[in-house]
Amino acid sequence: FLDTIPNNYLVVISVSNDGRITSVPLKERLKALGSVYIDSVVFTGSWAIIGKKGAAPGSVPEWFTKPYGGRVEIDTTIYKRFNDGTLLTSTIGPVGK
Repeated sequence: FLDTIPNNYLVVISVSNDGRITSVPLKERLKALGSVYIDSVVFTGSWAIIGKKGAAPGSVPEWFTKPYGGRVEIDTTIYKRFNDGTLLTSTIGPVGK
């Protein structure tokens, strides 16, 4: 799946408690999203990343905890400038003439 994501797309991943990543090819793909902590993920630990395909290691929001260290929280704001586009909303009204 990660191979099919276009460059510069955001990817949000989290692992908690029973999660661990042992696949070397998967770790390499996660490093290609900007991860520097993926090798620190162990059983009963937590890890989260807001990665971007093609990001340099350490350039994206990411955090981990050691075993039994509790949850991981990433608090961030992402700004993106759009030059054009559309916005679809539910009906707003009533509107006067």
